[in-house]
Amino acid sequence: MTNIDAMKAAMYPYTMPDAPYEFLLAEQGIDPAQEYVAGENPKSFYKAVVAALYQLVVLIEEKDGGSSQKYDTDKILAKISAIESEYDLKKGMEDITSYW
Repeated sequence: MTNIDAMKAAMYPYTMPDAPYEFLLAEQGIDPAQEYVAGENPKSFYKAVVAALYQLVVLIEEKDGGSSQKYDTDKILAKISAIESEYDLKKGMEDITSYW
């Protein structure tokens, strides 16, 4: 499993195109194509996951061709909060404002 595959699994059931995964992992110094090693750089890995989840918070619904998915903002924020607590990340937007 590559780092990008692991990020997709960590974000499940929420999905997005590969480019944001690749960018956010690279921003944390993680090669998206390399093999994922559990427990290696967990803070950096989960910073990328949280940043991706924050990108989904602003969406209510996403359509791509014949498929669509709706987002429950409260559930995404709850998932973000759980990850931030587990990996001792800065709370809220503090950690990802550099992406804007």
